[in-house]
Amino acid sequence: MLHLRFILSISALLFGILVVFISLVSTNQVISFEGEQASNLKFYVGEKILPDHVIYPLVAGADRLILIAAPTQEKIKLQLAYSQIRMDYAQALLLKNELVLATNALTKSQKYISLAALQVLDTGFANEELRQEVFEQLKVNIAQAQALLEQLPADRCCLAQQLNINNQALLERFPD
Repeated sequence: MLHLRFILSISALLFGILVVFISLVSTNQVISFEGEQASNLKFYVGEKILPDHVIYPLVAGADRLILIAAPTQEKIKLQLAYSQIRMDYAQALLLKNELVLATNALTKSQKYISLAALQVLDTGFANEELRQEVFEQLKVNIAQAQALLEQLPADRCCLAQQLNINNQALLERFPD
C-alpha cells in the first residue's frame, strides 16, 4: 500500500512538472504596454534569459522573493546587483530591437538603484563601504541610462528620463 502511494505521488509530481513545462514552451503570451504590442515571449536555449523569455517571470519572481527575505544591508546589495542586471538586460534587448522591453528593463534598473540609494541616505543602515559602493554604482547607472536614452525613441523614454533626473538628484545628496 505504501509502495503504491509513493508511486502515485511521484507520478503526479512528474505529471505536474510536465504540464508546467509544456505550458511554458507552448505559450504565446503577448505583453502589452499602453495598448501596444510589446513582444511575444520566446523560448530559446543557450542564451541569457532576458525579459522576452518564456520563463523570465519565474526568474523575476525568484528575485523578488529573495529581496523580500533579505535583511536590510543584504537588500541594498541585492538592489545594486539587480540594478546592474536589469541594465544589462536593457542593453541586450536594445540590440534585439525590443524597444519596449528595453525601456522597461532600463526603468527597473533605475528604480532598483534609487531604492538602494534612498535606503543608504535615509536609514543610516549602511556602513561607509556600502555607501561608497552605492554612490559609485549610482554614477555608473546614470551614465549608462543616459547612453541608452540616446538610443531609444524619445516618446518611449519619459519615465526613464524622469528617473534619471531623480537619480542625479539623489547623487547630489551623497556627501563628498
